[in-house]
Order: sequence, then structure tokens, then C-alpha cells
Amino acid sequence: MKRMEYILGYRHPHWIITGNGIDIRHTELKTAETLLAEEIRKKFPDQKIEVYLRFDMKTIPQWFHQYQNHYFNTILYI
Repeated sequence: MKRMEYILGYRHPHWIITGNGIDIRHTELKTAETLLAEEIRKKFPDQKIEVYLRFDMKTIPQWFHQYQNHYFNTILYI
């Protein structure tokens, strides 16, 4: 299984996923993840991919840091 890592950020009103030549922005997180999966499938159509989304805490207001980045870090299986 191939592993890849992308950075997940937020700049009102968009969720932003960047890395490996991909830059996705959408107002809905789930849609942004779906768009990312579609882009990855285009590049690696016959491979199983484990995608690590690492959240960039610098992209949200300080008051929101109480939720910590591990609430936003996630793994997608494509």
C-alpha cells in the first residue's frame, strides 16, 4: 500500500488540502476529501493509497486551538 501525506488547513470559508502538486479548496470538508481522492485515483488508478491529512493549526484562530490538531488529523483509505 502506498502512503502519502497532505496538509489540511482552513481559511474561512474554505477547507484547503495541499501537497504533492495538489491544491484543493472547498467549503465542505467531506467534499474536499472526495475531490482529493478523485485526484489521487487519477494519478494512481490501480493502487491502494493510505493518505495522511495533517492539520496545520496556524490556519485557524487562536481561540479554536482548544480543540487541538489531533481532532482534525485523519487517515483516508483510497
